[in-house]
Amino acid sequence: MNETIIKAEKLGYTYEGDERNVRALDGVDIEIYRGEFLCVLGQNGSGKSTLAKLFNLILTPTDGVLELFGKRIEKDITDDEIFDIRRKIGMVFQNPDNQLVATIVEEDVAFGPENIGMPPAKIRETVDAALDTVGMSEYARHSPHQLSGGQKQRVAIAGIIALSPDVIIFDESTAMLDPNGRAEVMDTIKKLKNSGTTVVLITHYMEEAAEADRVAVIDGGRKVLEGTPTEVFTEREKLIECGLAVPQATELMLKLKQKGFVDTADVLTPYEAALAIAKAAGGAR
Repeated sequence: MNETIIKAEKLGYTYEGDERNVRALDGVDIEIYRGEFLCVLGQNGSGKSTLAKLFNLILTPTDGVLELFGKRIEKDITDDEIFDIRRKIGMVFQNPDNQLVATIVEEDVAFGPENIGMPPAKIRETVDAALDTVGMSEYARHSPHQLSGGQKQRVAIAGIIALSPDVIIFDESTAMLDPNGRAEVMDTIKKLKNSGTTVVLITHYMEEAAEADRVAVIDGGRKVLEGTPTEVFTEREKLIECGLAVPQATELMLKLKQKGFVDTADVLTPYEAALAIAKAAGGAR
């Protein structure tokens, strides 16, 4: 049985304001298992980033239950307890420029290990390994401002990897990147997942969600869908109600199925769509 490392039951969060309170999350139930790649989908304002901040203890729940590595999070959690959790759950944010603190790439990656008192020889080994993981070793002595958006984000990811967290949360980490930068970050995410790191990706890009093991859809602060990418993306009408779409390949196959040209729409990628169309046309070998 898969080990549950993050568990939420009827989890809620309310932002308190001077004039009115905003209910961002309302009764969310979700479990995250060690080693999986979970994608949380939702349009802007759905509550998905609030959920990410709760998992990382940037915020603490206003109601409901949140357990991180078997520890129930209470409102009076101490700073030391928060620090211990954040050592296990790293977070990569939307804007890479806001996450870089040094003028040299390898020094930026070393910032976290230095602050937790890692021995110098171990820091050198850790920084080299982290940069290798994200494919940025050749840029170790470069200045971050000389890098592309995707490269900067990979350096930010390396800084998190250097702390050896069990979980890395990507909160809209590709939203400000061009297609090439997004592809670079997604390649890194898949490499991390394959190495055993638990990955939580917060996004509104369907093609990114298609790469996940499991997808949860948040709308209006509530979880409205959950399942494999194929199970979720076949719920086209429900996704549209949530202000989302399905991957283009899935949309194409749904339309072809409606016309009777194919007998399945259970595809996620252009390659899978091409195989299904070739099979329907009698061209598959």
